[in-house]
Amino acid sequence: MKVVSNGEVKIEQYCGGDGYPSGRGYEIMLFVRDLYNSKRVKELKQYLGTTELVDITDEPCVFVNGAGCQADEAHWEGYATIVAYIREHSYTFASDFENIEDMLTAGLISESDAQYYMAMSSKTGNQVLDYILKHKPQKMKFFFDQNSEDSVESEYTINLDKQTVEYDWYGEEYVKRFRELSKMSDEQIYKMMKKIE
Repeated sequence: MKVVSNGEVKIEQYCGGDGYPSGRGYEIMLFVRDLYNSKRVKELKQYLGTTELVDITDEPCVFVNGAGCQADEAHWEGYATIVAYIREHSYTFASDFENIEDMLTAGLISESDAQYYMAMSSKTGNQVLDYILKHKPQKMKFFFDQNSEDSVESEYTINLDKQTVEYDWYGEEYVKRFRELSKMSDEQIYKMMKKIE
């Protein structure tokens, strides 16, 4: 998933898990529709003007087979805490974003640990957008996995300049305008995305 703003790729996040149009694609479409309808596109563009891309190799982290960020605990002690919490609460079927929110509320992790996990874990995927829109951290670094494009079946680009979502499913390209999505219900968007598969 990519987010383009002011002519630059500001986020390039690998989305592990359900990359199907009716999975991650559907979630991305709902995010974009709600962003547009709540008149927050400009707000997100302004925020992204303060962010920077960081090559994952520059961070104390090793990206392993799309399974998430396996961090060296000597560099980042919070990783083990977050992973243990998510495993313990997996029966609730909460998303990583929801679990991170719960941990922040309970004071179990710092904002720094939350930001790092949301950006570095492939399991976060498009939920990193929910996180940054809610918290707008002053310094939020994103990474891009240079090998991911060769191993994914779908790719989604949210273009805040053109106000479009461009997506590719096994070589077939599609474009949807924010304005079109704004008039669609959850069910209509789901059916639209499911039809592509």
